[in-house]
Amino acid sequence: MEQPAPYSSVGFAEGGLVIRVGRETRPVRYEDIAEACEETEKSITLGRMLLVGVFALALKKKTHYLRITFKDDTGGSNNLLFECKEARFIAQKVMQERYKRLKRDQTG
Repeated sequence: MEQPAPYSSVGFAEGGLVIRVGRETRPVRYEDIAEACEETEKSITLGRMLLVGVFALALKKKTHYLRITFKDDTGGSNNLLFECKEARFIAQKVMQERYKRLKRDQTG
C-alpha cells in the first residue's frame, strides 16, 4: 500500500478542496476530482503482540485512509493518500458535491 503524504491535510473550501502537502497548499475544484474513496489497512503492531500475545491477532488495528484522485493544471492525474479516521464521510461528501456540480453544469 502507498504511504500517506507526510505533513498533509485536506479541507473544504468554496467550490472544492484545499490540499496541503508539506508547505505547499493548492485548491482542487470538485470538477477536477476523478475519485475520492476510503481505504483501510489492518495492522498488528509488535507492541500489541508482546503485550497481549496471540490475542493480538483478534485485536487488529484498522487504519483508515482517504484517497483522492484529481487532475492538475496540466491535465495530469494525481493520487494522494491521507490517513484519516473520517475518510468514508469525507469521500462521500466530496463525491456528492462533485456530482451536484457536474449535474448543474450539464443542465446549464
